[in-house]
Amino acid sequence: MAVFSLGTALCAIVLVLVAGAATTAYADGPVLAIDVDPAGNTPTSIGTIDTCVSLAKGDSFRVDVLIKDVKDLLAWEIYFQYDPAILEVTQRDVRLFQQANGDSSVYDLSEKVPDTDGFYRVSAADTSYPPSADSGSGVLTELTLSAIGTGTSDVSLGSQDLDGDGKQDRGPFLRDADTNVIGPTVPGTTFFGGEIHGAKVAVDEACPPDSQVGHPSAGSDGAGGVDALYLVAPGLAAAAVAVLGAVILLSRRRARAQSR
Repeated sequence: MAVFSLGTALCAIVLVLVAGAATTAYADGPVLAIDVDPAGNTPTSIGTIDTCVSLAKGDSFRVDVLIKDVKDLLAWEIYFQYDPAILEVTQRDVRLFQQANGDSSVYDLSEKVPDTDGFYRVSAADTSYPPSADSGSGVLTELTLSAIGTGTSDVSLGSQDLDGDGKQDRGPFLRDADTNVIGPTVPGTTFFGGEIHGAKVAVDEACPPDSQVGHPSAGSDGAGGVDALYLVAPGLAAAAVAVLGAVILLSRRRARAQSR
């Protein structure tokens, strides 16, 4: 795998500033889901999706954020929403679905852990050169949680309106190797507006009777095989724009949200 030189990076920045970012959306989009029992999942395959897990206060366990039927994923950002009186995020692993492609170099742009405010940003971009985007299904990220209180917490991929203007300022974000938006969007934004499935975590109480109940899983390194399809953007200039542009887009979006 080639590594960016300083000159290449500077050229890519200039190209990004001149060309700008595309915003074309695909007609069909992927599905995002939370699986509270990762057993049966691998970085590039999805097992049974469990919508609730019951455990005891003090337990540490893993949940997977899954992506299904995505095309040409290069960069992404999600916000994991939970009840901070019941749960906290203690660890993450973003080098799963994307890293399973042997040509990938996944850069972690997530917030630090532990996270205790109930709204945790997880974000990554593949910075390999030339770009090596990924298609298919698998585990986008694996989160380790700790049960710190009792009760039932919804866990979801949320969004936020920071300034009260009725428009989302933070939310799920998917881009391809040409910096195009992947999937349908929330009207008036580039945030992912497609199918998203949440789940529940019950601490010291039973799951709702209509749930697909899983069993808590301990921490894991999340190694995987190489069966994700990848595509390379044509042209060295376009490749440089796509790789560095994806990181810049995510960084700018985060900076704008933090400044509100």
